[in-house]
Amino acid sequence: MSTPYTGNKPMHPHRELIIAWANGAEIQQRTENRWKDCTYPVWDERVEYRIKPYEPTLPYNYVWALNLKLTMEKDVNGIIKVQKVELAK
Repeated sequence: MSTPYTGNKPMHPHRELIIAWANGAEIQQRTENRWKDCTYPVWDERVEYRIKPYEPTLPYNYVWALNLKLTMEKDVNGIIKVQKVELAK
């Protein structure tokens, strides 16, 4: 029979991410200075993990219904950002 937890052992450094992953969050790990999706993380203490950033999207039909023209560019992290909004002609 195992000894009950007394609170003396340090918690796992990825504890919060493990809980988020168990609740359905998508996890990424840093590999060669890039973030890559990690479906089944091994939770190595030497590896850096994060919750995959959420990238909200706007459906095309919604944009066209508003009759707007959006100018978008990708930033250095590959995230698409709106640079300019104007009325479509």
